[in-house]
Amino acid sequence: PFTLVIYYLYHFLFFFFFKQKTAYEIKECDWSSDVCSSDLNIFNEPNAEYGIRTQIERLFNSFYELANDPESGTARNIVYSQAQVLSEVINRIDQQLTTLSDDIGFEINQKVDEINNISARIASLNIKIASAENNNASANQLRDERDLELDRLSKISNVYYNEESSGSINVSIGSNSIVSDGFRVSTLTATDYNDNGELKTKVTGTESGVEFIPRGGELKALINARNTIISGYRENLNLLAGTLITQVNAIHRNGVGLQGSLSEVPHDNDFFAGTDAGDMDVSDAVKSSINNIAAAERNETVHETGEVEIWGSPGDNKIALQLANLKNVLVLESNTESFDDYLARVVGGLGVEARDAKDNASRQKMVVTQFENLRNSTSGVSLDEEMTYLIQFQRGYQAASRVISTVDEMFETLINM
Repeated sequence: PFTLVIYYLYHFLFFFFFKQKTAYEIKECDWSSDVCSSDLNIFNEPNAEYGIRTQIERLFNSFYELANDPESGTARNIVYSQAQVLSEVINRIDQQLTTLSDDIGFEINQKVDEINNISARIASLNIKIASAENNNASANQLRDERDLELDRLSKISNVYYNEESSGSINVSIGSNSIVSDGFRVSTLTATDYNDNGELKTKVTGTESGVEFIPRGGELKALINARNTIISGYRENLNLLAGTLITQVNAIHRNGVGLQGSLSEVPHDNDFFAGTDAGDMDVSDAVKSSINNIAAAERNETVHETGEVEIWGSPGDNKIALQLANLKNVLVLESNTESFDDYLARVVGGLGVEARDAKDNASRQKMVVTQFENLRNSTSGVSLDEEMTYLIQFQRGYQAASRVISTVDEMFETLINM
């Protein structure tokens, strides 16, 4: 009888209030933690030697070295090499974000297929359970199998269901019904779409076309990771790269390079090419000759003939110093952050998100483990068998009560003799 009560208590408390909610929260936190950790690895921050912050700092340091010896070919080669390395690092991060986004898009499709398969299995079990119980046969094992399917489903998304008098259940995830009338299955479809150049995913009802917005679980975490987290960090990366390109080029155009064997001093050259993280590169002018790297300030002399002569003072390092000092200039986030400040905040935010998601998952796992132990102790209980035990205990109690009454009557008779 006690086991019978526990069986019902488990289904009421565990599945309705704890298991479903906690399961999809765990999976959501797990995926969020994994995605943030992947982003951290992409930015190479765990290994500062190859991180983007280190490479940007090295570029600015190379400008300082150029300022110390503006006519040095070695210093110019270092500037060119470091700019090339930085561009490649930023390109690689952008490509890895794209790869991670594509991988998550694939995972979303897999989860949607899994939802559809689970829905079909639940519908099939509904038919078997209704048939068995209609014929007064035990369907406890079938019900346990259906509970396991609901468990799997609850990890993917938030689940709601109600049981009909026939023993079959209707299932919904979010506001979308996936099993109705006990056996009707409504499938979901994952579709990619382009949002300002960023590939994202939405899930809709295959027949209805209504968008499904999960409120928890793996699917919510995956969609959020692709549509929000990754696209957000790509925007951050593009802002960083675009600002660096714009700011460096704006200073560089005001300078002049070394004349060398040329008849004219190199000028009006960009240092970087491209507009964002995806196409950032060293400019063709700098690639063609390190003499095109501007270190000196640009001067102009207008002769009586109207000819404009562009020149730079030998040993002048004003432009190189401006480029080096750009490291500490507040040029990002409405002129409130330097490049290093900006990266520290972005990457630090990634670390905090990953840690919080991991901690939340750990807390939820402790809760669900306790209730899983309760479920495992009651799974497979036969209500008919428990009722038989109840009758046996009741008859035993009645028999014991009669024995006590008989003994009591005997003692009373002896006392009265």
